[in-house]
Amino acid sequence: MARDGTPAFGPPKSRAGLRTVPVPGFVMEELAADMATRNVGPGELIWTSPNGSPLSDTNFRRRVWKPATKAAGLDGLRIHDLRHTCVVMWSRSLASPQAAAKWAGHSNPSLILGVYGGVFDDESQSVMERLADYASGARPPEPR
Repeated sequence: MARDGTPAFGPPKSRAGLRTVPVPGFVMEELAADMATRNVGPGELIWTSPNGSPLSDTNFRRRVWKPATKAAGLDGLRIHDLRHTCVVMWSRSLASPQAAAKWAGHSNPSLILGVYGGVFDDESQSVMERLADYASGARPPEPR
């Protein structure tokens, strides 16, 4: 946002903001279909306000996010919580802490384990099942 309150585009706040984040094919297919339906072309903003201008985070939260989360029974869910969900999903999908840290823009993989490690307290049963499979000669899942 520029000093006068108008939307401004420029470099991110830090070097960590410049990164490539992998997106699963099924998400890209949905995104491409949505963009095609709305005639969004290369170099255009994917989502805009009703008048075609960049989204205002304040208006988006008030007009779209809060009513949607309330209707879904998720009142109080923050947009930033989606970031946490994404990192947990990467980790659950066998991404290494180093990869998850890089994609999330963290400089240190220990942040992934420290911030999100508590999420994995319930996984002992699935780990024991995978170890039993491995010991019996079953091939373990390939890291992604």
